[in-house]
Amino acid sequence: MIKITKDQQQRIPEACWIAISPGRVNLLGEHVDYNDGLVLPAAINRQVQVLAKQRDDRRVVLHALDFRDSTEFFLNGLEKRSAINGQPLPDWALVPAGVAWAF
Repeated sequence: MIKITKDQQQRIPEACWIAISPGRVNLLGEHVDYNDGLVLPAAINRQVQVLAKQRDDRRVVLHALDFRDSTEFFLNGLEKRSAINGQPLPDWALVPAGVAWAF
């Protein structure tokens, strides 16, 4: 498990939001819980950690510590799924990009 270090926290000292979400898997019942089916979720030793700060522009910068990769994109024109440099967004960035768009 990769944890956010003090050094990484210091890079975003004005972070407005810090969130940690534990990982889980469904041992039984994938997609049946909302149909009144039986489910058996279990916690796993993975988690998502997010440090975020607000920006004045519509630019989003993402760093994936576990992949040692970064990407940047603008919220305007996100339907193109491309980074600022014109390259396609990496697969790992597609879900966070959708969340940023929804916010």
